[in-house]
Amino acid sequence: MFVSGDLHLSSFSKLELRAGGVEVIAWQIVSSGLYAPMPFANAGLADYDWNHPVRVVTTNDADGKVEICAESGVLCSGPSHFVRVDAERATDGWSLCVGVGGSDGALLEPLGTPPAGVDHADRSWRVRL
Repeated sequence: MFVSGDLHLSSFSKLELRAGGVEVIAWQIVSSGLYAPMPFANAGLADYDWNHPVRVVTTNDADGKVEICAESGVLCSGPSHFVRVDAERATDGWSLCVGVGGSDGALLEPLGTPPAGVDHADRSWRVRL
């Protein structure tokens, strides 16, 4: 799990790494700053390829083929907001619930579509770990 920020928008991404018959999935949560008064410094939605898997395949002599696939979904862009992350434990494992809070603290409806493997649930996105 990676948590980052400073894009002045919020997103949730899935990163799949495959090498030597092993697959690892990593998740990235990007949270906007609470206050972004300079719109010219903000990342624009059109600057990213949302909800389209991007694949990179390389080969090397030692490990053979290495494949990386990333897919990102935008949570929010524009108004001042924050990201709320809840980790929940159930009998069958852990899940993460990621949502966006507005200036009044209420959860906002996510702006985009979640990445593959992530469910849209009650103004948030949920993934089982």
